[in-house]
This record gives sequence, C-alpha cells and structure tokens, in this order.
Amino acid sequence: SMFQWYRDLIALRRKHIDGPTHLADVVIEADETARLVRMQHAGLSVIANLGEEEASFEMAEDPGVELLSNGAVTVEGRQLTLAPDAVVILG
Repeated sequence: SMFQWYRDLIALRRKHIDGPTHLADVVIEADETARLVRMQHAGLSVIANLGEEEASFEMAEDPGVELLSNGAVTVEGRQLTLAPDAVVILG
C-alpha cells in the first residue's frame, strides 16, 4: 500500500541519513530518451523508470537492493531491469 511505501521510505532515511539533506549533496542524472532518472545521495541510489517501456541496464557493481516500489524490478547479478513506473532504491 502507499502508506507502507512511505513508512519504508522513512525507515530507510533514518537508517542511512543523519541530519538534513542539501540539494548540493544530491547527484541527479536523467536520460530523457529512455525516461530514466537516477538520484544519488548518502550511499543510496534511487532509480525511476518514467517511460512506457521496460528498461534494463548493467550496474558497475552488484546492486544492494534496499527498497522496491513493486515487484516489477528484477536484479540478476549486475543486470537491473525496471518495468514502466517502477522505482528501486539501491544501497
């Protein structure tokens, strides 16, 4: 449920981030063609597929999955696949 998603996000923030977040400390990358957005901060990466097609890509290292928006994210080794509208948080 949406309520549980927010609870999980709050718990993840408490686990990994001490103090306020400053925008200058957040790295944001966007691929407009693939409609992928990636944000990095405090050792976490948030990757969102905003497109209408499944998106697959290889990570530089084995991703440690912290949180999934739904079951539409698969991780096989360093290969990450996100369904449309899926979000994954890696740590």
